[in-house]
Amino acid sequence: MEQSTAPDIDKIYRVLAAPLRRQILELLIASTPVREISELAERLCGTDSTADDRERAMVRLQHVHLPVLSDAELVEWDTERGMVEPTGTVDQLPLGLMTPSLASASRGQQRQQADD
Repeated sequence: MEQSTAPDIDKIYRVLAAPLRRQILELLIASTPVREISELAERLCGTDSTADDRERAMVRLQHVHLPVLSDAELVEWDTERGMVEPTGTVDQLPLGLMTPSLASASRGQQRQQADD
């Protein structure tokens, strides 16, 4: 029988020390989640961003933040399709580790899945 292992909390604390990575997870588990990396870059930049801003955000996502989140097993990243989604590890994180909006969204998804 295969046992699930608890997430490495020390590693996750280091990964989520970056506010941008917490914001990425918030966007991925929102009630209307972002899944495409291009849309994620647009949402992170805001409405007043230029094409150059969005391009720089895409580069940072692909070369810095998504690899780190993936290595911590917080997201699954399909580089070929340009898609990303949170893993079940996000649901295992302690509530105090996340921002209030992230914690409530994650727990709300858990309750909804339990009701289904």
